[in-house]
Amino acid sequence: MSDQGGAATAALRLHKGLLDLGMPSSFLSLQRGGIHQYPNQYQFQKKTTRLNLGQRIRRKIAPVPTQAQQNAKLLEGLQGQYETFSFPRTDFKVEDDPRVQEADIINLHWISYFINYPTFFPKIKKPVVWTFHDMNPFMGGFHYRGDFERNPAFSKLEDQLKQEKQSILEEHKNITVVTPSQWIGEAARQSPAFRSKPWHHIPYGLDTSIFKPQDQAYSRTVFNLPLDHKIILFVTERISNFRKGFDLLIESLKSVNSSQPYTIVAIGERTEELKTLPQVVSLGKIHDEYLLSVLYSAADIFVLPSREDNFPNVMLEALACGTPIMAFNTGGMRETIQHGSNGILVDAISARELGAALNAYLQNSHRFDRDLIRQAAVDQFALSVQASRYATLYQSLVSSSTQSR
Repeated sequence: MSDQGGAATAALRLHKGLLDLGMPSSFLSLQRGGIHQYPNQYQFQKKTTRLNLGQRIRRKIAPVPTQAQQNAKLLEGLQGQYETFSFPRTDFKVEDDPRVQEADIINLHWISYFINYPTFFPKIKKPVVWTFHDMNPFMGGFHYRGDFERNPAFSKLEDQLKQEKQSILEEHKNITVVTPSQWIGEAARQSPAFRSKPWHHIPYGLDTSIFKPQDQAYSRTVFNLPLDHKIILFVTERISNFRKGFDLLIESLKSVNSSQPYTIVAIGERTEELKTLPQVVSLGKIHDEYLLSVLYSAADIFVLPSREDNFPNVMLEALACGTPIMAFNTGGMRETIQHGSNGILVDAISARELGAALNAYLQNSHRFDRDLIRQAAVDQFALSVQASRYATLYQSLVSSSTQSR
């Protein structure tokens, strides 16, 4: 995996939490360069084989395709729109890395494009904890069911890859599954590869000393936002990402019509679609976590329009800052947001229903208790809470493994 993106952010936060507990955690990724840099963070180094002259000549005459090239060939002729499609075979032998070999326990996270299933799992005999950041571990190449359902041309390849992964994983008895949401855990337990494996539900954590409420007037002054408006905040990724539902959000914002003055604030990718909307302030990408906490604090409500989502980091960040959330009644949002208490759940996944919910919110006088929202987030999602639960799990697995030898 990379050290960038939502799964990497969640994994690195856990790594930091374990270090804070005094545990000897190491973090190994295929790429480095993200904003989070902590001790014991390493980039995987692929071993190179020195070839003699004859071998080099043969390679030149008849090049051996890499696994990545073979994977790409399997996609030839398949047309579709999807977020990610990955393969269980890669060019990397992570199992040979000295840090993997020396570890007492291995915690896998988002392993696509990194772990080579046919060599990694048969070789690893020590306990493995696998944190599911999406559905790919129990699917084929897709990472969420929505993409599979929208791309029927991939059905044969999807089934082929799913069967290959399943046959490998069913033989590996030392896997314990951790899911940040009950939603993805229930989906995983329907898979033959994982239904008999131990399963734990441990939500993501975050540093609540960084993500905390700031004075709202001050926060709005920092970003030059009006003090007397309702501020609706959302994060834009790629508008083309169907799963994230930004198309629904853009469409819903066109129907917002309220006598209550409001401003819509977008952080992330600047798009042409945003320019067509009235009363939108686009701040571009913000990576600094302190500034993000200030912006969450400036907002009256944070809108999270995902059609499918496991346990979005932005959801925890907003709640830790005391900011209520509006989201569709699905995935990890359904488990976390209590309607009317720390946010608003929209039952139907549609732009019309989301727009109606936004209008209703702007027109009524309902006020959320931001202090209670913050306290509940600290109790459930503080980094120390998550790290302690993982540490307890690790210790029990290592103890059981030692006794069984």
